[in-house]
Amino acid sequence: MEFERALFRVYDRSLESIQLDSPWFGNARPSVILKWSQKILMIVALGMIVLTATLHTTFVEQPGCLKQKLETYHQNLLAINPNATGELLPKDVILRLAISQYADPAELVPPPSEQTASVIPETKNVTRLSTNTLATDPTQNGPGKTEFDAKYEFSVSFPLMLMDGDLRSKLGVRELNITLEHTCFGATPFDRFLVLATGHDTPVINMLMFSLHSDGLLKNMFTKEEWSWGKGELPPAGGYSPLLRLALKPLALLSSLLAFFLMSSVTALIVRVLISSGVVFMFPLFSALERAGLRGFNQRLLRLSYPWLGAPMEELQRRGKPTGPFVAGHLLKVVVYYALYEAAQVAWAQWLYGKSTPAGLEVWLFGSMMLWEYYGMLFLRSRGGSLFFPRLCGLYFVGYHLYFYSFNYGYFDLLALAHFCLMLHAMLFTLQHLEAPALLRGEVSPAAPRAVYTELPWPAHPSELAPEWTLFVPPAEAVRGVYDDGPAPPPVPPPPPPPPGEEE
Repeated sequence: MEFERALFRVYDRSLESIQLDSPWFGNARPSVILKWSQKILMIVALGMIVLTATLHTTFVEQPGCLKQKLETYHQNLLAINPNATGELLPKDVILRLAISQYADPAELVPPPSEQTASVIPETKNVTRLSTNTLATDPTQNGPGKTEFDAKYEFSVSFPLMLMDGDLRSKLGVRELNITLEHTCFGATPFDRFLVLATGHDTPVINMLMFSLHSDGLLKNMFTKEEWSWGKGELPPAGGYSPLLRLALKPLALLSSLLAFFLMSSVTALIVRVLISSGVVFMFPLFSALERAGLRGFNQRLLRLSYPWLGAPMEELQRRGKPTGPFVAGHLLKVVVYYALYEAAQVAWAQWLYGKSTPAGLEVWLFGSMMLWEYYGMLFLRSRGGSLFFPRLCGLYFVGYHLYFYSFNYGYFDLLALAHFCLMLHAMLFTLQHLEAPALLRGEVSPAAPRAVYTELPWPAHPSELAPEWTLFVPPAEAVRGVYDDGPAPPPVPPPPPPPPGEEE
């Protein structure tokens, strides 16, 4: 109970200005700031969702123009060398992709040296002619000669991508240079602008996945970000049948619920430990400052502020025993639990997000969950807030992961931003419309710091921390507010009518 009262003091001071609607700065009142913040967050979230849907329908699971370019080159190669391999991209070739305003079909015509080879020789220097064509001329240098500016490198053979340029030259690794013009990224200027604003990574990844339907390793030469996938992770060339795609939805839902359970439970546990035991470092700090002669650092006041730690320390001192082992035990508990949390993130990255994702996506989702749990520990105290916020954010989380598990590589980063904005909107809405009114009407108070709670089956000292297993039990008990007279008694049924013949 004392632990909850300490958190309630933070809650009470934070909501005081919202209750009174006193200006935070200038004439800006909390009600106006919260109202417009919620509107802006909702507009941004909906905009990100619409943008994700627009880009998804255009580029996700689409081979784009890359497949046509590879097929054109392969047909030209077979015309020169009928013995060439039947694969669009042989395993001993590195595909280099550039993004430009235009590309010339001449780069898809194999050079004469391909008459006896089945792979593509390295092409480094190119010349832009007045007719907007690309002429291969690796022997000339001078004005007008440019290096092929590859933005991406790709190969179906992972070892080739691990080689540096010198090793590739020594081993004679062949390279195929292809330019993707801007028209490959949308039929309209607006579509191309959206791709330019959000990046070419997702369209290029889907082009490679659904043009070749093979293993692959792609590297962005500018950001050094890498993506890899296996052939077994991709749908067949003809795509899944509608019935099979529908049958895979329950599996995606099950994976989403599993991710929600693991991440929310473990994060709630680490937040509880960090808040309850993490403040123990202040006791040795105050002791050192007191010994240094600084005034204003009273350990007794600190023990009263954190009684779940201060009461056991006072009892140890009363018995003449040292408090060092007690403090060290809590500090080591924080270190061990946080190490377990970091290890859990590594496991989640493999179990729950074991495929290529945008850089930092997992950390973004883990951080969002941490923020969510801190918010819940401090600010979810009313009956309405405790019922509304977890369910709504859980719905957002599951909805996002349904999209994540339904597609090999989509616009996961854009939708993650929308998910984060919706979570912030739910936080502000809950504070303004549920928690502040509940505090004002006395539903929560220092005597009852939470409106709903889990009752222990045994008596406990007020300074004692609740067992950690109570985190995983839904609160089933409700307290009566300070201004609440309790529920009305049930109506008394009217007396039965007298039997016939006995009426007066």
